[in-house]
Amino acid sequence: RIAADLEREMLLHEGVDGARLKRQAEAAARMQRGGLPSVSPLLDGWQTAGWTAQANSLGGDFFDWFSLPEGRLAIAVGDALNEDMEAALSAAVVRAAVRSHAQYHRDAHRLLSNVNLTLWTGSAGDQSANLFCGLVDTSTGQVRFASAGQVSVVLLGADGWKSLSQPSAALGISPESTYQPQEYELREGESLLIFSNGFRDAVDQEGRSLGESGLGDPLAPLAIGMSADEIVDLARDRLESHALRPENSDRTVMVIKRTQA
Repeated sequence: RIAADLEREMLLHEGVDGARLKRQAEAAARMQRGGLPSVSPLLDGWQTAGWTAQANSLGGDFFDWFSLPEGRLAIAVGDALNEDMEAALSAAVVRAAVRSHAQYHRDAHRLLSNVNLTLWTGSAGDQSANLFCGLVDTSTGQVRFASAGQVSVVLLGADGWKSLSQPSAALGISPESTYQPQEYELREGESLLIFSNGFRDAVDQEGRSLGESGLGDPLAPLAIGMSADEIVDLARDRLESHALRPENSDRTVMVIKRTQA
């Protein structure tokens, strides 16, 4: 009887602890979702839009944008390469580092290098992430950007679509990692479509991944006449119609469009 009472007491404590952890995880997931930007910056001639879904209540994907001095705009898409709570914590560190370092960097590749050092020095070597960073001069349309790891960057324009992806070492792998600087001047009507590997690598019933062409081909003929929000919605529709189980991976897509020169 004593053993049975002890067992019941232990099960009761486990149930209480489990319920507490569940409530904490749900609160953390709400904070993670609520922290994503929902209102596009009030910049004449520009639109931004994004969407993120995690495989579980917590995950490592995020998108972000924020205004900088002198009419500049910072944009980012991140994908922490851990799982669940660890991924969410890594993503929070990366996003905070981007916002901090972007205040005094005008070159995206140097911004990435500093974010990489922040992640590498602040972890035990077991945290890594994919990250796209772009710094937009909204007066000229010039976009300086760089990527760490596997993030897809696709240009949508009047002439079709073009891949601007430059795979490199993920963040957190080495303090000496370097990142390739890239530049492109967006013209009126053109958009940059940035998406995580959960989007790109989603497979159909025959094991074929969506890839960049799976988004570029259907979106390019329509993107010129669509808003950034509509492009994001169409990308989501394309993912869900292609992928067998899209919910198995964290997935993010973001669009920045120049609507007026």
